[in-house]
Amino acid sequence: MRADLKTDAFDAIYFLDTDRIARDSAYQTIIIGELLRHNKQIIIKGKDYVHNPENKFTLTVLGAVAELERAKITERYTRGRLHKLRMGQMAAAAIALWV
Repeated sequence: MRADLKTDAFDAIYFLDTDRIARDSAYQTIIIGELLRHNKQIIIKGKDYVHNPENKFTLTVLGAVAELERAKITERYTRGRLHKLRMGQMAAAAIALWV
């Protein structure tokens, strides 16, 4: 997508949700900035993204929340697998792949 920004390959881009723009809120800001610089229409959850301070703030907060959520899921998953290993319910080789 970023390679085609300077071309007429697309006029608009649709994101299912704000956390689908990028996995990191800093990258999300960069991508939105590039899309706006090249006059591409941004549609998030069916609504046209209008660049203003309120929407920028909302996008930043939702990106940070998604980042935290992803980190917590990873932490819980790893902790659960380590617990199963300690309880003897899982082979040590299997846990090595995930840690």
